[in-house]
Amino acid sequence: KRLLELDDVELMFDREALETIADRALKQYTGARGLRTIIEDVMTEIMYAVPTDISIAKITITKECVEKTGDPIIVFDKNRKPAPIKAQISSGSERESKRISAS
Repeated sequence: KRLLELDDVELMFDREALETIADRALKQYTGARGLRTIIEDVMTEIMYAVPTDISIAKITITKECVEKTGDPIIVFDKNRKPAPIKAQISSGSERESKRISAS
């Protein structure tokens, strides 16, 4: 969720998707690392698509998306503008955060 927030995109998982992810991890006898691997598998294509399409506002991961039988639900907003980029600029011993326009 945090990575998509950097692109100002909201990420949601519906309840059935979360249950499917948990079921898959249980069947594979994996712990938290297994959950992470399953989620990364689901998110790979999405993580590449988001930065290239600024009109994507919200993505909901569904059970079908986790099972690879369907796509996530994507909400588009054609009026969106590129989000400003936050950068940490170090000047000596103090740090300051500046906003940089993505234009």
